[in-house]
This record gives sequence, C-alpha cells and structure tokens, in this order.
Amino acid sequence: MKTHVVGGAGVLFACLVAACSASGGGDPPEPETPTPSPTFASEEPEAAALEAYEAMWGVVIEASHEGDADPPELKLYSSGEALALMLSTLEGAAEDQAVVTGEPVLSPQVVDASDDEVTLLDCMDSSDWIESDEGGEQEASPSGGLRKVDAQVAHDGLVWKVVDLRIWEIGSC
Repeated sequence: MKTHVVGGAGVLFACLVAACSASGGGDPPEPETPTPSPTFASEEPEAAALEAYEAMWGVVIEASHEGDADPPELKLYSSGEALALMLSTLEGAAEDQAVVTGEPVLSPQVVDASDDEVTLLDCMDSSDWIESDEGGEQEASPSGGLRKVDAQVAHDGLVWKVVDLRIWEIGSC
C-alpha cells in the first residue's frame, strides 16, 4: 500500500506537545459537513466515550497518511480545544511533507464517568507511527514511544465528542 506525502509522526507529536500547553486562540470553525454526527445513543457513557476517542484518532491517523490537513470527519468526533489541537497538528504536519506510515497503539481507559462526561487516560505507543523522507529513508524519530494522553469526552445532549486533550512527553507512561 502506498502512502501519501504528509508531515511525519515526529512533526505530528512535536506539534501536539507544543499545542497542548498553548492557550486556545478562539473557537475552531463550525463544521461544514452536512453528515450527521454519530450519536452512540444506545451505549453506556463509558463505551460511547471510548468509541468517540478511538474514532477521532482513526481520522487523525488516516489524515496523516493522506496529507489531509482538515478532514471534515474530525469534527464528528472532537470539538473545542481537542479539535483545535488536532487541526493545528495536521496543518503543521502537512507543511513538513514527510511520508507517514503505520499508526500509534492506543490503550485508553476510563478513569471517571458521569452521564454526560467521561475522563480517559491513555498510554499511547507512537513507536510504529513512522516518518520517512520522500525517498523512503526512515528517519529516527525522537517522538516515537510511550506517552500519556489525558482526554475529556463530553455528551452535548446529542453526541459524544472529545473536547479536551493533553498529550504528554515520551516516557510519561
């Protein structure tokens, strides 16, 4: 399977870590996609939150492979600061123009839950989210490894979305 040119995992995580500590610079643009958001209505809050979190990462991973800096599907699973962080990360990564293959391994767990808000803790392994230059040479990525991810997933009355995200440095879990 051929991958597309996009910013690499090293750049992705450098952008993620830098953006995690930055204050929000306003609300992200409203979704332009008329596609209805998934509701996960028949699921318990914990299961729905985990599904929204994993779906958000699925969109980010696919976008990193395809060089898509603004995938409309991302707005289905994230909003607020989490959406702004991921869009900023993908935009910055697209500017680097490296080839990204593989994907991180997610291990999210529920640490707190109510009917409309769930807190997740993940120990994401980004070791196999590999960046190569345009000639196919793999670059050693100091950004690959185990890192703690804190996520807040909220139900707004209609849908579950990741609303806040903090990605820590390598070795934090």
